[in-house]
Amino acid sequence: MIVAITTLEVESGAMLPKNAAGLVGAGALSVLVFPLIANVLGKKVKNPLPDDVAVDK
Repeated sequence: MIVAITTLEVESGAMLPKNAAGLVGAGALSVLVFPLIANVLGKKVKNPLPDDVAVDK
């Protein structure tokens, strides 16, 4: 989605190519990095549920 929008904006002259590259890079970085961070932080949680919550098995 970011690539499509920035391509249209660059072609229409509304955005500079270097700004489009920054947006695409930031979008790609967030898609790659945030899930990894969430995975690492999620593994550190020992018991995410309170003791009084029933868990169906």
